[in-house]
Amino acid sequence: MPHSAEMSQLTSTLSRATSIPHVYDETLETRGGGTAYYMVECGGLLFLAWFDEDTQEMIISPLDLWDMENLEDALDDPMPLLSYQAIDREGFERMAAQTFAASALPAVTTH
Repeated sequence: MPHSAEMSQLTSTLSRATSIPHVYDETLETRGGGTAYYMVECGGLLFLAWFDEDTQEMIISPLDLWDMENLEDALDDPMPLLSYQAIDREGFERMAAQTFAASALPAVTTH
C-alpha cells in the first residue's frame, strides 16, 4: 500500500484539480452508495474513485476491497484510468526536455 503521505498528496491534488473533495478510505466500513467514475494507479496499485452520495465526497479506495462480480457490473467499459506519480524538479526538467525534443519540428532542407 502506498504511504499515507503519498495518498494524502494524491487526494489533495485530485481535490484541487476537480473542485470535489477526495478522501482516501482503506476500509469502506462506513460508506454509503455511489457511482464509480474512474480508477487511479498509484505506487503500482489500483484504486477506485467513486462518489459517495451520503457525504458528497469522491472516495479513493483500494480495488481489492471490492467484490469483483459487483464491481464488473458497476463499471463503465472502458473505465478511465489516471496514473499518479509525484515528480521532483530534476524529474520534471528531464521529462520536459524529452517532451520538447520529441515535439521539435524536423529540420527542413531547401534546395
